[in-house]
Amino acid sequence: MFESRCGVDCSQCERKTDVSCRGCIYMDKPFWGSPCGVKSCCEEKGLNHCGQCREFPCEMLATMGVDQGFDPKPKLENCKAWAKLKLRRASMEDLTAVVSVEAGCFPQAEAAGKEAFAERLRVFGDHFWLLEDEGTLVGFINGLVTNEETIDDLMYEKADLHIENGAWQTVFGVDTIPQYRRKGCAALLLQRLITDAKKQGRKGCILTCKKELVHYYEKFGFQNWGQSQSVHGGALWYDMRLEF
Repeated sequence: MFESRCGVDCSQCERKTDVSCRGCIYMDKPFWGSPCGVKSCCEEKGLNHCGQCREFPCEMLATMGVDQGFDPKPKLENCKAWAKLKLRRASMEDLTAVVSVEAGCFPQAEAAGKEAFAERLRVFGDHFWLLEDEGTLVGFINGLVTNEETIDDLMYEKADLHIENGAWQTVFGVDTIPQYRRKGCAALLLQRLITDAKKQGRKGCILTCKKELVHYYEKFGFQNWGQSQSVHGGALWYDMRLEF
């Protein structure tokens, strides 16, 4: 739901393409070169954005850009809205909602069904995260853990291939309902899974994606390892790997 720490709506920025800015969440430092106090503060506190801070709205945020003629109110309102988004682990009680979201995100040949999700929740529910907006499911991410360096199609069907102490966290899918797309929801889910994998001592994360999404995952540090052997859903996939 966000691309910035401070609440600025990067998708509405007219200069974004000109200065090759991907949003401060995906950049080590702002495009102008000098440090940003708000960005640094959020990252030092381990926050995604200022709306998650107990000191919100602080003076630094409220006065940011005012001397340059920018109105602080829009970004403060964005932070408030973003703060309503909640991440939590899924449970079997979420099965129906999860299946419904999946059906709206993927073609029938690629979408997992009720039985598959029930098994995933039973076997590796700790690796299944939901994103909610005031109680409504807007997206989720899930994947088993394996010692394999690439995803095999059999993994989608057999949750019991999960190895809890395995080396690689897979990403089976990042689902976001249509009205919440291009707002940073997928990024929030992916960052959650990556953070967990690092804390759990994994070697990294692996996924497969279609060609048009290779660039998106590269923003998170994933590398393209070429065309995958996967024939899932009859589509052409690429193996992506993020090594810690």
